[in-house]
Amino acid sequence: MRGARGAWDFLFVLLLLLLVQT
Repeated sequence: MRGARGAWDFLFVLLLLLLVQT
């Protein structure tokens, strides 16, 4: 997939935020 890098970074950040907020 092209430009999936940005999407993965975004998903990773979201996951980290969710884990931190827990």
